[in-house]
Amino acid sequence: MIRNLLFIISFTLSFSKATGQVSESNLTTKISNYIFVNRDRARIHDTIFLSTKQLVGAQIKYIWKELEPKKDSFNFQIIKDDVEFLKSNGKSLFIQLQDVSFDSTMINVPDYLLQDTVYLGGVNAQYVFKDKEENFYYKEGWVSRRWDVNIASRFHKLMCELGKMFDGIIAGINLPETSVEFGTTGKHYPKGFTCDNYKNAIKENMLTLKTAFPNTIVIQYIN
Repeated sequence: MIRNLLFIISFTLSFSKATGQVSESNLTTKISNYIFVNRDRARIHDTIFLSTKQLVGAQIKYIWKELEPKKDSFNFQIIKDDVEFLKSNGKSLFIQLQDVSFDSTMINVPDYLLQDTVYLGGVNAQYVFKDKEENFYYKEGWVSRRWDVNIASRFHKLMCELGKMFDGIIAGINLPETSVEFGTTGKHYPKGFTCDNYKNAIKENMLTLKTAFPNTIVIQYIN
């Protein structure tokens, strides 16, 4: 348990909705220590964690697929359970909302995105390339088609539904890392992908999440 403790520094950047710019007057910083348990939710019951006062809560990863098992059918019971348990022990929850995997056998988006042709498969594979020409490679995980407006609108709806229930209740929520690996030659770029529209999609995700959680710390992992 102790060996696997990972700490994150939690902070929030509040920005002007009018300009989207960060200024000294609206920048606030809060530093707290959380244990990251990934998806191993049972670890929040560990007595060492619960008795360690320096840990104010737990960061738990929840995947899109489990929170929206069917289109427009949202199930947040596991989050409710974790919030209530942590609160009863004087601790708080930090959510990581996951739409990407780094395992070729794991897809984290709902099945309806994979099945409905309007979503063009819902996800695209990421790759590890073994040569500069990108002729030799293997798949390493799947990422939702974040740049696809049809899929982005679904992810945004999930954020908004979460915000309705948990804004101001959880300590914070973060989106996973921005890095995706499709190579640089363009040979393996998914349909509709460009660097510019991907960048813009990330910005929209950030704005949507903060709009859904105005009273909660919001973080976008950038790499």
